[in-house]
Parts: sequence; structure tokens; C-alpha cells
Amino acid sequence: MKRKIDWLIINLVLLAGITLVITINLNSRLVEQENKIKDMQWTVQEHELSIQRLAEQNTAQEVILNKLNREYQAQERKKAEAVKEAAEMNNVGG
Repeated sequence: MKRKIDWLIINLVLLAGITLVITINLNSRLVEQENKIKDMQWTVQEHELSIQRLAEQNTAQEVILNKLNREYQAQERKKAEAVKEAAEMNNVGG
């Protein structure tokens, strides 16, 4: 009977030890996963800022492009008017 109790105690101690090892292992994995999540969140924030800066740059480029396009169209209208006036002065065209 004493031997059965001793074996029971030994088995319980081993079970507690194994449980402790498993718990420590799971806890360290959890901490590692939390660190990876924080790193990924930081990366996502950096990418969001980068995207925002690119969007602002794109908007600025669109403004410049629209301004240049308006200037080009105005110059082309002036050229067309000058050609039309020259044609009218020379009685050319319809």
C-alpha cells in the first residue's frame, strides 16, 4: 500500500512538472507572438504613413499637371487664333 502511495505521489509530481514545462513553453510562445504582432502593427503604421505621403504627393502632382495643361491649352488657343487671323488676312481657308 505504501508503494502505491509513493508511486501516486511520484506520478503526481511528474504530472505537475510536465504541466509546468508545458505552461512555460506556451507562455514563451505567447510572448513571442505578441512581439511579432507589435512589430507587424508598427510596420502597418509605417506603410499607412507612406501611403498617405504618396497620396499627398500625387495630389500635388495632379495640381501641377492641371495647371500646366491649362497653360498649354491657352497657348494652343492663342496659336489657333493667330493662324485663323493670318488665314483671314490672306483670304485663305473656309
